[in-house]
Amino acid sequence: MKKKIIILGICLVLAAGTVAAVASGAYNNQNIDIKSALSKVFSSEKSEKSLVQKDSVQTDSISLNDDQNKSVISTDLSDKAIALYPSNFYSMVEILKSNISDTESIADILASYLYLRDIYGLNNEQLEYIAGLITNGADPNSILDIAYFWADTCEDITIIEQIYNKKGDYEGGRFWIENAYNNITKNVHGVLESEEINNYLSLGVTVSDIQNANILSRKGVYSIKQILDRIAGGDTMINIINEVYGTSISQPVNLFGISENEKSDESILNSKELAALENKQIEESASEILSDEKTAERLVEKRNEKNAELVKQLINEGILEGRIDKDLGVVFDE
Repeated sequence: MKKKIIILGICLVLAAGTVAAVASGAYNNQNIDIKSALSKVFSSEKSEKSLVQKDSVQTDSISLNDDQNKSVISTDLSDKAIALYPSNFYSMVEILKSNISDTESIADILASYLYLRDIYGLNNEQLEYIAGLITNGADPNSILDIAYFWADTCEDITIIEQIYNKKGDYEGGRFWIENAYNNITKNVHGVLESEEINNYLSLGVTVSDIQNANILSRKGVYSIKQILDRIAGGDTMINIINEVYGTSISQPVNLFGISENEKSDESILNSKELAALENKQIEESASEILSDEKTAERLVEKRNEKNAELVKQLINEGILEGRIDKDLGVVFDE
């Protein structure tokens, strides 16, 4: 039997990684994305980040220890320990195994799915809904990409299926999920024309401000234009984040107006995820992100560690076929 070796913590990538670019999304009903619009202002586009996982803030329901959001069901998998999974989890696993021959790909899908539970705090009903879509034949990677996008919105979870059903109309575009979302919601959270983007930039609003405002606007508290008008008027992104997410992140103190971490505003929305991964308060993780550029590296490391933990769990419980080698990592049976 062929063996496939996976080095845990290095090769594992969440399916949500493909959503990273979506976070900066299309900003108008003509589907002009931020980087295309900015290319008219700058001589060269800002390079894409190399991301391992979705680069956006987490949902309001983040929880690491919410036992009431999990269902306990007994499994008969070679007498493995009882596992905590939604009731239709095993049906989803069987569907994946019947349609995908590569165990590594299945592991990536299941780790990404369980990451939604452990780090994004999705409850059992929400997880069952997502598993049900996959069990009924929807492409698992597309569904998970949409699920990570949905987690940043104020919409009912059923919009995941609505966006998926628009896939044929929008797939192929760089930000097809957001374009479909805007179509379904009729641009309720606001859109920007390229001229408006240029105008905000001329007022001192940064690219990161626009990207963050785009994500924050999906929570339905302020539209993207309301957020950017406040930033252009002298307000801070941290104040707006606190209002939208109900947090109490402190504004960093800068010496002579110079920030020690110039990239802090760009990654501040990652504070919820980092907090969940490290079992900290959001405010503590935000403070670290604002003061230390190295937290970006730590976040990637923690994401990979969590993925490794989830895959080991799946193997130990007999859900995935393979073994764990202390030197090689995971060896999958193919």
